[in-house]
Amino acid sequence: MKEFEHVFERETLDLVKTGQALREIRKKQKIAVPAVARHLGITGQSVYNWEIGGQIKLEHLVPLCRFYKVSLDNVVKLKTEKAVYCDYDE
Repeated sequence: MKEFEHVFERETLDLVKTGQALREIRKKQKIAVPAVARHLGITGQSVYNWEIGGQIKLEHLVPLCRFYKVSLDNVVKLKTEKAVYCDYDE
């Protein structure tokens, strides 16, 4: 049995840094969390969770960027991770 292993790098969403960016933008614009939540039709707790690094869906991220009048590039922060792909030949 031969083993094939390939190590590669991939970029993934850095939730903590993205959350920090969201918080900084909101505070800079002097927008309260309840106002963001009302605009998106979600709870304030969801907004707080995103700002501390919780999972955010694209369906919320795009309207949030529009609300803040910023591009996704200003909000989305990526990190590079190493990944290993293994394949076994039987």
